[in-house]
Amino acid sequence: ITATIEPGTQLAIVGPSGAGKTTLLQTLCGLRAPDSGRIMIDDVDLADIPLAQIGHHIGHVSQDVGIIRASIAENIRLGHEDSDPAAIEEALRKAQLSDRVHQLPQGVDTVLDQDTTFSGGERQRLALARAFFATPGTLLLDEPTAFADLESEALIDAALAQAPRNVADAGGERPTVIRIDHRLGFAREADVVWVLEDGHLVQAGSPAELAADSEGRFAALCRAREVSA
Repeated sequence: ITATIEPGTQLAIVGPSGAGKTTLLQTLCGLRAPDSGRIMIDDVDLADIPLAQIGHHIGHVSQDVGIIRASIAENIRLGHEDSDPAAIEEALRKAQLSDRVHQLPQGVDTVLDQDTTFSGGERQRLALARAFFATPGTLLLDEPTAFADLESEALIDAALAQAPRNVADAGGERPTVIRIDHRLGFAREADVVWVLEDGHLVQAGSPAELAADSEGRFAALCRAREVSA
C-alpha cells in the first residue's frame, strides 16, 4: 500500500474478511512492524518513535480490548497522568458506559478483576472511553460497535461523529479518524474510502466517486450489503 492520509481526514477502510484491514490498523499504530517500506508521520518514521510516545498521539480501539487489574478510572486514563474526574465521567458518558459503571458499588473506583467482569460490548466501550479521555490527534477504530446492541450502537456512532467537532470547538485541530466497519454507514459519510482486497489497496477516493463506479469493488460491497440487509 502506498498512500497518504491528510491530517483531519475521516477515512473508512472497507473490504472482505481477510483483506488485511485489522493488520493495517495494527501497523499504523506501531503494534506490528512492516516487513518493508516505512510509515511516516509528519516526516518522522514511525519506527523511530517509542511505543509509549505513540500512545499519546494515536488512540487505538481494537476488537480485542486489553484490561488491566486496576480501577475503572485507572483503565480509562491508562498511560496518562491526568486524573480529572470530570474528564473521566465525560469519557464514560460518550462511550455509553456511565450507567453500567455507576451501578457498581464503588463506581469508577471499582477494580476490574475476576469478580467484576465486563461483557465484550462493555470492554469495547471501555476502550472507547480511553480514547475519548486521551483526545489523541489520530483515532484508529476497528469495528468500534461490533459488540454493541442496536441502541448502544446508534449512541456510540453519534458520540464518535460528535467527538471531532468537540475537539475543534475547543480550539484543537480536527483529529484524523481511521475506521474499519463491516457496516457501510460510516464509509458513506467519510471523507475518503479505502477498499482493501488480498492485502492490496484496490480503490481509494470519496464515497461518491467510488459509488459512481458501478464496476468497482466499493459499489459491489454496497450492493452485497443491501442484499444481505
